[in-house]
Amino acid sequence: MVLSGHLKSDIECLNERDSLLITDSGCFVKCSETPDQEGAYLYFDMVRRVFVRSGKVAGRGFVSRGDEHVAAAKAARPSSTLYRLYPSKNSPRANKKRKGHFESLSQVVAAGFDAKSEQADMLDKDYKNGGVFIMTKEEVKLIKSSMKNLNCSAKVKFTHMLAYQMELRYDLALSP
Repeated sequence: MVLSGHLKSDIECLNERDSLLITDSGCFVKCSETPDQEGAYLYFDMVRRVFVRSGKVAGRGFVSRGDEHVAAAKAARPSSTLYRLYPSKNSPRANKKRKGHFESLSQVVAAGFDAKSEQADMLDKDYKNGGVFIMTKEEVKLIKSSMKNLNCSAKVKFTHMLAYQMELRYDLALSP
């Protein structure tokens, strides 16, 4: 976040309710510009000029996940607070009490990676062996045996773990 320029410059002036993220969405890459990358993303309300949600995607790209959000925002019944507060203009809920329409949100990359890269092949390794995580052998086994409902490879499980880590950092910065 610091290296990407995503944090406000003087956090000592903020109170406990302030987001740590800058409100210039122009400092973020739009997910549509890196459609196949995975990682953490944010939704920016272009009317209210604030970030309203963080999320993660692994096993498919940012644009695929964005398309899933669009479909859910159009649904007759909201499946989450995001869709309740930001229904699509094309939803039967469009005129209900809301903070905005989904179409006024911009999906931007918080932190992304190419899951097909050589570096992604190292995600199941401890940092001492060229990976990015600090993990014991037991933790590696736990990750490999987790996420049974996803029916995915061990490599994809580690991309999920990296995406979760990225999302958590941005979620904390978004809503301290």
